[in-house]
Amino acid sequence: MQDLVRESVYDMNIDPLIAKFIEDSGLEIRGDEKYFIIRSARKTREIDYKLSESQVENLGGEASLKKAELKAKNLAYLKERHVIKQKFEKPMRVMYLWEEVKIKKENGRVKVIH
Repeated sequence: MQDLVRESVYDMNIDPLIAKFIEDSGLEIRGDEKYFIIRSARKTREIDYKLSESQVENLGGEASLKKAELKAKNLAYLKERHVIKQKFEKPMRVMYLWEEVKIKKENGRVKVIH
């Protein structure tokens, strides 16, 4: 990755902020869904994906990757190294460190459980 930038949420107690956001937004909490906080992300303008031989085959082989290269904007496939190079017009978040948050409503109030 070129010119990598790290973005982070610090370990402050964000539970009250989550509860307030949910209450203010009217977001419906469903028991069968999962909720996450992104604690850290990496942002870049360019990323190289190094593929193994089996990954190339699972993606349809070299011909399939060359075809994708022709159709996609800012994408290059280097056959000899099995590398897909991708450039973005603006920095994109490509890596995330997440934390699952359990949310439930008790007596009409939102409760955050870790």
